[in-house]
Amino acid sequence: MQDLNDFLSRYSNRDGKDPLRIDSKNNKGETPLHFAVFQAGCYEQKAHETSIITTKNSYINLCKIFLSKAKKLVIAGANINEKSNAETTALIVAFLQHKATNTIKYILKFPHIDVTVKNKEQLTALEIVAYNNHTGVLALLLEKVNMNSRKHVKAVNDAYQLAKETPSSQDAKKLLKQKLKARYN
Repeated sequence: MQDLNDFLSRYSNRDGKDPLRIDSKNNKGETPLHFAVFQAGCYEQKAHETSIITTKNSYINLCKIFLSKAKKLVIAGANINEKSNAETTALIVAFLQHKATNTIKYILKFPHIDVTVKNKEQLTALEIVAYNNHTGVLALLLEKVNMNSRKHVKAVNDAYQLAKETPSSQDAKKLLKQKLKARYN
């Protein structure tokens, strides 16, 4: 737990807030969890970009360290769905900044993660990923959808409508259509 406190202290002292507060925010409204997920995504992306095995392994290890920090933050009570000033959650950060599939897989395991939280453009992670036609991540997000929830059905339908209007999102459209059809069959 000491390493978590050191991490929080270094992060939180940027804006003078209590270093032990799990959801303290910097001037951009980002929490330590946003920071940990962002860093994990950075290192995951760097690992994919290099062909030097020792460098790749170093980046993978750094990614794992930050994912471990993210897990400790969630266990300690950090809100996985907390929004920054730009109204982005850790999930949206992981996708928009790096399209970091392994980081996204990891954080989707956290309890209470909500793939239907909207950002300031009123888009959910489902819509953002569908618009970008990233079917691998979309399939992961769809696993977290509860089709017995009106809110979740609406989010899937909204993502489907966006994908339908976006010529480059046809594969995403097919996945979303399958999810919607499965609900009614």
